[in-house]
Amino acid sequence: MRAFVLWVWLFSLVASGANAASYQMTDGTVVDPILTTGGAVHSYSGPNLHAGANAVSADLAYADLAYADLDGAVLTYADLTDAHLDGANLFFVDLSGANLTGANLYGADLFFADLPDANLTGANLTGAVWLGYTSGSAYYNAETDFTDAWSGSSGSTPFDPVAAGWTFIPEPNTALLLTMGFVGLAGRRRRAH
Repeated sequence: MRAFVLWVWLFSLVASGANAASYQMTDGTVVDPILTTGGAVHSYSGPNLHAGANAVSADLAYADLAYADLDGAVLTYADLTDAHLDGANLFFVDLSGANLTGANLYGADLFFADLPDANLTGANLTGAVWLGYTSGSAYYNAETDFTDAWSGSSGSTPFDPVAAGWTFIPEPNTALLLTMGFVGLAGRRRRAH
């Protein structure tokens, strides 16, 4: 009988997401537990995510954090690959070295966010605001979507990653073709002399 009671207690902990963390939305709603973009309970069990949270190196890949209020949070080196951060409040958030490959930041507010070495390759920044007020050189590629992304508030100057000092990362195939082209040119020069 004790084994059965213990099993029921353990099952209820797992089913309730007791080990999973929560996040607070911009309207004050607490989402508990954090879900994946596919709707399952996310495996992340670190500190709850809210304004000022400290989640250094958090594994939040594929997390659904839509409309999260992360004002002043520390997410350095966090893995946010393919995470949904659409409409998120990322005021003063530290995303130094964070991996946001393929992340959805649709309409996110990045006012004074720290982005040195943040990987935004393939990220969706459609409608994101205050990108011109971020600090640090983030990485982006041809797949990063800057449609209607703004340097300031919505409708202000369109965001230009080159002018902001962000670092363009060419696709591997493009880099390989460029390298082969330079090697070919060098070979032609040697033969000409």
